[in-house]
Amino acid sequence: MKRGYLNLTLLVLVVVLSAAIWLSPTTDRSRALTPLTPLSPGEVSSIQKSSRQAPPLRLVRVGNRWRMTEPYDLPANEKRVEQLLTVVSAPTLDQFPLPDQRLSEFGLDRPLARLELNGTNLVFGGTEPINHHRYVQSGGELHLLKDIYAHHLMAPAEAFVSPWLFAGQSKITALQTPDWRLVRGADGHWRMTPPVPGLSVQRLTAKIDSWQRAQATRIEAAEAEPGSHTLEIRFEGRPDPLRFSILERPDAVLLVRPEFGLGYLLSDGFELLNAPRGDQP
Repeated sequence: MKRGYLNLTLLVLVVVLSAAIWLSPTTDRSRALTPLTPLSPGEVSSIQKSSRQAPPLRLVRVGNRWRMTEPYDLPANEKRVEQLLTVVSAPTLDQFPLPDQRLSEFGLDRPLARLELNGTNLVFGGTEPINHHRYVQSGGELHLLKDIYAHHLMAPAEAFVSPWLFAGQSKITALQTPDWRLVRGADGHWRMTPPVPGLSVQRLTAKIDSWQRAQATRIEAAEAEPGSHTLEIRFEGRPDPLRFSILERPDAVLLVRPEFGLGYLLSDGFELLNAPRGDQP
């Protein structure tokens, strides 16, 4: 009995000591790691990015929204920018003074990418051979980070354009496809030409709402093809319409803005371009 009681006591002590060690702040390595920069994502108001495979990208915060200024002057993909900005508080796994004469050893002579955030410059080099952590230069220091940012750093500018087809635009007042047209009258009612028998106001409104919320599954560099059909949309408070060239693919529609050379791939593009259907057979 005494031996059993002693064993039970020792077991309890081991459990208590193990828990204490596990919960001790001094053994929680993640708490000891310092962030790559003193910035927080919410403080960043300007971003410049360049990489081996993509032209320079510039983004600025306007109010509480991000806008791209180079190479396109368009609203930015908010989610993608937020993901990129997590790098500012990325935990540094190790850091040491940068050996200026050995840049090639760390891939910094031909870096993967450069990132400037509010004037803070980050240079992303190669990866170390054991754990494949990424070398990052910040000032005169060399840092090691988990390699989870390369796909954002190497992404083309098109990936940072807002996927919303009409981001930053007001309400649609007229929509002209190659086959039909919807116009909002002075009375606020939508009218379609050519008219469709049995077509309710609700169907017309639903079609416009679908266009207003149209979102691309991908944005890519693209040029309008000669003789392609055109989509024209007018908005409140905007004197000139937006025009897109329509390129049909086997399973999607690509709407191209010729002035930017950008194509918005819409998986529901065929349905959007179909005329509203009547309520009666």
